Amino acid sequence: MTGGKEDNGILLEARGLKKYFPVRRGLWRRTAGYIKAGDGVSLRIERGKTLGVVGETGSGKSTLGRMLLRLLPADEGEVFFDGRDLLKMGGRELKSARRRMQIIFQDPYGSLNPRMRVGEIVSEGLVNFRVGTRREREARTARLLERVGLPPEAAALYPHEFSGGQRQRIGIARALALNPAFILCDEPVSSLDVSIQAQILNLLADLQEEFSLAYLIIAHDLSVVEHISDRVAVMYSGRIVEEASSRDLYREPAHPYTRALLASIPVPDPDAPPPGAAADREIAPEGEPAEGCRFYPRCPRRRDRCRERPPELAEVAPGHLAACFLAE
Repeated sequence: MTGGKEDNGILLEARGLKKYFPVRRGLWRRTAGYIKAGDGVSLRIERGKTLGVVGETGSGKSTLGRMLLRLLPADEGEVFFDGRDLLKMGGRELKSARRRMQIIFQDPYGSLNPRMRVGEIVSEGLVNFRVGTRREREARTARLLERVGLPPEAAALYPHEFSGGQRQRIGIARALALNPAFILCDEPVSSLDVSIQAQILNLLADLQEEFSLAYLIIAHDLSVVEHISDRVAVMYSGRIVEEASSRDLYREPAHPYTRALLASIPVPDPDAPPPGAAADREIAPEGEPAEGCRFYPRCPRRRDRCRERPPELAEVAPGHLAACFLAE
């Protein structure tokens, strides 16, 4: 995509997104600094493909997702959806774009209205956009519930009558109701049991193939996005520090932070070191953000020039980007 014109391969593109949250202190609540939850983030998501965004809690992943959907205003930057500038839309144009952009929330308990029946929850978007007659909406709701693995009779029940995994299936059915092109999955399995996590991820993969969906999957656990993502972006302190195909990132990580995250993945071997042991040996305690590379205070391979200026996200191999001087 160039100059905001549509690229048939790119569905969503972000350029230089920034979001700073002021830190206020003292009696007069004066601004003492800023938390840079997004600091010049750029990314692309192709039609029918999945981009996984991973990183520690507080790295800015959810803030990024909400800026992409315009649920949170960006301080700077651009977001193009289907070739159109989402941040400049208003009124009917914005409403039309949002119909094609949906979200699956992290908490399957708090994201469903306990006073609404499941059928009302799934069909709420259809009602808001005046899609079909009441009977047609009921029929579509029943089909969606069946597609995500729930009986049509579930439409008459309330959310508290379901397990966590079943509630997340309801959330997925709700996201599918308006035939979206893009779905933001914000930690969609982090609150579920491991066995249920696999079921939900397999369901998302099947739905993507069936409906040609594009996903942005946010997670703090790299193992969650390994098999479902086409590309993976690693965020640290509001910036993307590495992006590559799923295969390349897991086999040949270029950034020290990515290597530490991979080392923290638990291994099902009783003789293996405890999870995180390898990462603990490599990463120093977190300190104040450096003027240069933000990972400098924790990096085991840091050099003097890493403190002087921040490294740019650059290609270190075909299709493999990393913001690290040593990776260059």
